[in-house]
Amino acid sequence: SIINPTAQPLVNTTYYIISMNEDSCLQTDTINVEITDGFTNFIANAFTPNGDDKNDYFKIRGLGIKELDIKIFNRWGETVFASSDINFEWDGTDNGTKLPLGTYAYVVTIKYYDNAEVSKKGSINLFR
Repeated sequence: SIINPTAQPLVNTTYYIISMNEDSCLQTDTINVEITDGFTNFIANAFTPNGDDKNDYFKIRGLGIKELDIKIFNRWGETVFASSDINFEWDGTDNGTKLPLGTYAYVVTIKYYDNAEVSKKGSINLFR
């Protein structure tokens, strides 16, 4: 038995509820939760992978992100990092080798739980 149930659905959801009072009487109800908006993303434009545990990783965070695909390129257009993990954290390396200070380009596609999809291009400044 749950006294104060909570739910945080990311997509439209219908909940069917059955409750029993102290006299063993059952009550049923249906609750429809509609997600109207609020899916977001935040992409920083700089990070400092210097090992001080502050801003050491480039990452994308947001609400309602279901899938993510990112590629990061150096100034010659070579891919230095790629991931499909929505919780990725790039540490400014390419196969374990620290990359030089500079500006790197990214291309990211984000798919939300409502199946909306957004593609973005931008740049990241790597400082140490």
